[in-house]
Parts: sequence; structure tokens; C-alpha cells
Amino acid sequence: MTRQNILLWGIGSSFANDKDIFFSQEFAKQYNIMACIAATPPDKDNSVISTIPVITKHDIINFAFDKIVIAALPHNLPSIRDDAASVGVPLSKIITADDLLTAEGAFRSAEYSYCERVQQEVISNILSATEEQIHDYEWLYKQICRYGIYCFNPDWQTLDDSIRWTRYGIMQVPEEFAAFCILLGKLKISTAIEIGVFRGKSSYFMCAVLQRLNPTLTYKMVDIRDNLESYATFARLLPSLEKCIPSTSNDYIGEQYDFVFIDADHSYDASIKDYYNLGQYSKVITAFHDIYAHEYDHLNGGTVRMWNEVSKMETRRAHGVFAKYPNQWMGIGFVI
Repeated sequence: MTRQNILLWGIGSSFANDKDIFFSQEFAKQYNIMACIAATPPDKDNSVISTIPVITKHDIINFAFDKIVIAALPHNLPSIRDDAASVGVPLSKIITADDLLTAEGAFRSAEYSYCERVQQEVISNILSATEEQIHDYEWLYKQICRYGIYCFNPDWQTLDDSIRWTRYGIMQVPEEFAAFCILLGKLKISTAIEIGVFRGKSSYFMCAVLQRLNPTLTYKMVDIRDNLESYATFARLLPSLEKCIPSTSNDYIGEQYDFVFIDADHSYDASIKDYYNLGQYSKVITAFHDIYAHEYDHLNGGTVRMWNEVSKMETRRAHGVFAKYPNQWMGIGFVI
């Protein structure tokens, strides 16, 4: 089979999420990545990615390629196509990474299988962790990085090799999530409920930490639809898990759990309702994800407004924040 010579356009978050595929042996059997195209000229320290040179659109003329594969977020596609046309690249030679990887579905299937295997190993590591390890931030942080992080923040473009960026990773800032899990490990939690679990990857990780410390734990996963990935596989390792889908916090009004984690609809009205339905009744800790998610401010103030109100209301209980980007993005707020 003759390999196609391709140029990858984009080295941001979309590229990072599929990096393991692009640089896999299976991909290399069919495609030869000649260079990665960046929007601006790279500095000396960023001129190469995994031995592949980083160029700009003006260098494209120096390469004899079959296809340009756009590895970028959808809203950037029109401007990239315009940039490509401005340097003489015919539209027929341009394809998006999503289209390529969907057509070659085996690539993503192989990547998912690999991720699932690694994530199971990480969960097993946590369940067999020593007392010293389970309470050690650095150890837990390394487990999170190996487990995989979904890269969707442009600030994460460093592509640190110690972190495995993947579309199948958890949607968390690793430093925030590690600190939060350390806090959970200090508390006595026998019952937990998570409102809004999406694919379940961060749920599996938190459940593993809590189950390691309390084998009789029950951990309810609540969402309006079932998007869970490999639930049956992880449930075999984590018998504490209980899938409660479809349901919402309306189905558990006033019930008391040691730990309530709210990460569902990020509008103000929905998130404050989750707090009133369940969060205010927690016996040990209530936590909220995306307390600095200003991208939801248009939803009647979103989770930012919700957290501001909750933290002011909870005057008799200690509360705090884990935030790498304070007042800018994401963040985990908690009330003990």
C-alpha cells in the first residue's frame, strides 16, 4: 500500500485530542505526516512536534503533498480554508481530521480500545493504592495525567508529554481535579450522587478514589440521557457505581448523601435548582464544577452566578475553590 503524504493544519486542542492517533503505528502505515502547519511562525522550542517540523502556510509550497488534513475546531474551518486558498492550495486537497478519521474508523476504534485499557489500569492502580499513595497529590496527579485529559482549552497547547491528551479523557483541569480528589480522600464518604455525568470518565475516577477508602460506598450517576462510555466494563471494577439514567435532581429532592457533585445543565436556573433539590442537603460535602465558566453567563448568569449565590448563602459551612484559572475558566467550588 502506497502511503499518502499529508500536512496537518493546526496544533491546538483538536490536534492534541487526536495526537495519539496521528502518531500511532497504524496511522503511519497509511499516512506520512510531512509537517504540521501553525498559524504563526514557531519559536525555536516549538519548531518540532514528535520529530515533525512545524511550518506556516507560506512554507506549504516547499512540500509535495497529497492532502492537507485540518485538525482544528469547526469554527476555524472557514478561515483556514481561506488561508489555504490564499497560498494556492486547491480545495480538492483539503479534508478535515474528523472526516478522515471517520472514514478510517478503525483509527479511532483502536485509540478508544487503548484508552479504555489504560484507564482500567489506572482505576486498578487507585483501588490497590497504599494509604500513602491515595493521599499523595503528586501520585494522584500522575494517575490523572495517564488516565487522559480532554484538551479543549487553547491554553493547554503546550502538549506536555507527561499528560495524555485525548478526546476520550476527562473534562477537567488536572491540577484542580487532583487537589479535589485529595480533599475527598480526607472526608468520610459512604454515599455519593453526581448530577450530570456525561460520558462518566471523571465519575469512574472519583468513585475509584472513594471506593478505595470505603468499600461499602454507593455512587449514583444521574443524567437525562445515557452517554456513558464502557459503563459495564468499569462497573465490574467499581461495584459502588449505580447508573440512574434517565433521571434528574427532581427525582431525589431532599434526599441526603454524604457527597453531592453538581455538573449538569450549566444555566443558572438549572444549576441552582440542583443545589436546592440536593446540594443543600449533603451531609459532608457539596461540590460544583465550572464555577468560573463564563461561557454560560448568557444563561441567566450561568454557573458563575449560581456559585456566587451559594457561597454567600453558606455562611455557616466552610467553602472553598480549586482553580488554576481563578475567575477565568472552569474551577471546582465546594461547601463542607
